[in-house]
Amino acid sequence: MFNFKNQSILFLFFFMIQSSLYAQEDSNAAQKQKTEEKKHSVNASVLGFLTSDYALNYVNMFSGSHAVMVEGEFSLKTDKNTSTYAYGGGIGYRLYMNPKQDSGFFGINARYRVGTWDTTVNSDPFSGVSTHYGVVVNVGRRWMFDTGFNLTIRIGTGYGKTTFDADQDNAAQAEKLMNGFVNLLPITFDGELSLGYCF
Repeated sequence: MFNFKNQSILFLFFFMIQSSLYAQEDSNAAQKQKTEEKKHSVNASVLGFLTSDYALNYVNMFSGSHAVMVEGEFSLKTDKNTSTYAYGGGIGYRLYMNPKQDSGFFGINARYRVGTWDTTVNSDPFSGVSTHYGVVVNVGRRWMFDTGFNLTIRIGTGYGKTTFDADQDNAAQAEKLMNGFVNLLPITFDGELSLGYCF
């Protein structure tokens, strides 16, 4: 005979199966969302079109909120009497406030840059090379949109040193004065305003 006790047992059995299925679906959805979280991004500086200082960086997130960044930069500037050309790169670490791209972050970067310069003073041509290295700490924010595109800003400061070396012997005094001036305070600045894509 199919009594109330049997009905209760059957109801409990189906309730447990249904609860298990719902839990499995929730787990699959959470796992899918975690899997689909974008870990990579490539960004290009939008300030370069205004300042002729171009930069491109790649960020790879790992272990939740941690990320490593590799950045390359290039600049080419000319005016009536002077032209400069420089290139360099850097590597850095970021700690995101949340384990996703759309988040604020703290970071530290190390960078190196080398370049050449040519100028004319009182009809006398001068040329040489310049080097720069620095280590900076920074803070920033990235906004990622549903399409995967992102807008990123960062600002920072730290230790830096720039050296100028002239090719001409008669520029030794000017070279010494320039190096003393630019390194009077061994401070360098870091900044980013970029657009990019997360994938």
